[in-house]
Amino acid sequence: MRLCVVSTGSPTYDAPPRLGGIQRQIWGMASEYARKGHETSLLSRKGLESSAVRGILHHMTVQVGSNNEVLARLSFSKKAARLVKQLDPDIIELHERFSAVFPARIIARKAFFAHNYDAMKFYEGFSRSRNAANWIMFPVKNWVEEDCMRRCDVVFSLNGRDREYLERRRLGRVQQIPNGIDPTLYRQGPDGGYILFVGRLDRVKGIDIMTQMFEKLAQETDIDLHVVGGGPLLSEIMSWRSRAGLADRVKILGWISFDHLREEFAHSSFLILPSFYETFGIVTLEAMASGKPVVASRIPGPEEVVRHGVSGFLFTPRSAEDLTVYCRLLAGDRVLRTQLGRNARSDVERSYTFDAVSSEVLHTYEKILSPGET
Repeated sequence: MRLCVVSTGSPTYDAPPRLGGIQRQIWGMASEYARKGHETSLLSRKGLESSAVRGILHHMTVQVGSNNEVLARLSFSKKAARLVKQLDPDIIELHERFSAVFPARIIARKAFFAHNYDAMKFYEGFSRSRNAANWIMFPVKNWVEEDCMRRCDVVFSLNGRDREYLERRRLGRVQQIPNGIDPTLYRQGPDGGYILFVGRLDRVKGIDIMTQMFEKLAQETDIDLHVVGGGPLLSEIMSWRSRAGLADRVKILGWISFDHLREEFAHSSFLILPSFYETFGIVTLEAMASGKPVVASRIPGPEEVVRHGVSGFLFTPRSAEDLTVYCRLLAGDRVLRTQLGRNARSDVERSYTFDAVSSEVLHTYEKILSPGET
């Protein structure tokens, strides 16, 4: 097959060192398509380390001047569509609503990956409560995304909640497939005695829950907290760290390179994911591949990956008290951390490799391209 994979066009996350979880997923899957012998073209704003390019994966850079997230993605979309037409692939793979606008209108077989929840109707109330602009922007995002999905031959969801939602919206063929990872890129290093958080610093990621938990835990244990990421709450977290007298216990790293991130996973004690909403949570796989347990909100996405009491723990969403219980348990029991981390690594190797996930996706593409298949 000849595949054309269109990245997100994000000025923030579509290139190192701020390569986001979705973008790492795109690169990993595209590389695996190529390794399996399919001619794969990947369109993104900037390149990645050459070591990530394998087989017959052709990277094509799309130059965009704007740094506004929406305008940049739309500009990227228009320029990417021209390249897609020239390539004339068997399948066009799309990964984000605004970057998909123009490629979705090309007459060809297409697939859309529903990575984000923030244009789905069940998120509307929370979205509007966070920002007055979302009273206008949410309907726009919802319409754009669903229009792109309806133009595609298949929509891939990452969890059962999203699959059921998409089916109710009558958006065509919907298939649930998890994210994948290359476990060989991750290792378990010596336990460095710190809890790790990785993600956008935003209310939806449960940042307030995290800070409440750690204030309690810092009084009872000697475990530290490392925060990787940036976003609208960065200055607030910096202020909290000083106000709470935790400057020597909380390390704020900002956005870091992929190599540095892997080292953070390798030496962490465990990962926390206190989000209110997720579609999957790729950081859970990264921690698990590093032999580390995960403490995550019991929400769609993470609850389908983390096995409670086996590879980590699931806590009541928005409950700092419940999060503290499990963090306290892991902080005080190194043997338990090791046991759960070993189980976590096994789960990844069994079910969440790029090899396994890409095989499912490619099988779907083959069915779409076969005459008579629906």
